[in-house]
Amino acid sequence: GRESQEDRIEFFWRIGFKEISGEFSKLVNSHLSKPLTFLFVRLGFSPNAISILELILFVISSAFLLIPHYWAILVFAVVWQFSAGVLDRCDGEVARIRNYESEAGARFDMLIDDLRFALPFVFLAIACYRESHRDLGYLVVALATAAWYGTAVVYHNRFLRRAGYVSIQAMGVDFLKTQAETRWFAVFRRIQPFTKGDIRTFYIFLTSFFGNKSVLFWMLVAYAWPLGASYFFTIVKFRHPSASAPATIA
Repeated sequence: GRESQEDRIEFFWRIGFKEISGEFSKLVNSHLSKPLTFLFVRLGFSPNAISILELILFVISSAFLLIPHYWAILVFAVVWQFSAGVLDRCDGEVARIRNYESEAGARFDMLIDDLRFALPFVFLAIACYRESHRDLGYLVVALATAAWYGTAVVYHNRFLRRAGYVSIQAMGVDFLKTQAETRWFAVFRRIQPFTKGDIRTFYIFLTSFFGNKSVLFWMLVAYAWPLGASYFFTIVKFRHPSASAPATIA
């Protein structure tokens, strides 16, 4: 009860802008998201409204991949990176500032996170198939990848729900706490900042400037298969007694 008004204001801003993302998001995207977050709060946007805006921009930007021109890939890169990197932070910040955090909202945000890569992947598969003179290899790989990653996502989301998690980040923190500090795990901790969170979207953004849709397609394939495997691996490890962690709601 002895805190000043300034101390209370600073305390609540720290809650609103608490960092739950990767290092890249903290260093880059946060500088763009905070001014937008203030604007969204002033305009009365809800977190779900921002998520829906993200989804619309994902669809629009991905549709540009069907246009066989270099400028269209650049439009995709800029709009998609803005949506996946900046707006994705805004919905969480608005939720915390306006005290709109909920389990349903968190699960909806997880769905949007999955669609951020799924939608470009679908449009890239169609574009590569058309521009490669109907090479069926793209369609076969796309269907196999979608089946693999889709199955992993379904099982992983069911696991999160049973364990009481509504945030992959919160589950990931508990998972890391339960693992033995082996030499392999030490290496994993070193490379993790370069492979997690919004930095993956930045890799796609940079690669888009080469103008090669086939490279983008295979990058997403290379991303989906090990990520799906990590979902199954996490489920198995969490079921093991030595790796169990108390369920928390984030």
